[in-house]
Amino acid sequence: MQLLIQLMHQIPAGWPRWTILIATAVVYFLFPGLVNKITRNRLENQLVTEITQYLQMKKLFFEVEALKKEKDPGFSFPG
Repeated sequence: MQLLIQLMHQIPAGWPRWTILIATAVVYFLFPGLVNKITRNRLENQLVTEITQYLQMKKLFFEVEALKKEKDPGFSFPG
């Protein structure tokens, strides 16, 4: 949807905008599988990004814990 809005702002006003809008509506209603595939890919990419960020944070926590244990062996890292 964001891509469509950006595209609409770049197209000159008048009939070209209406043509793109009508073409988008036709694709949306006649090819719902294509729309679902595009939406699903975007959601999967977002999920992969969130999982990657989570794993990077876990890695950092483990590194901090290892450094603290190395510095003070009697210290236990909370959490």
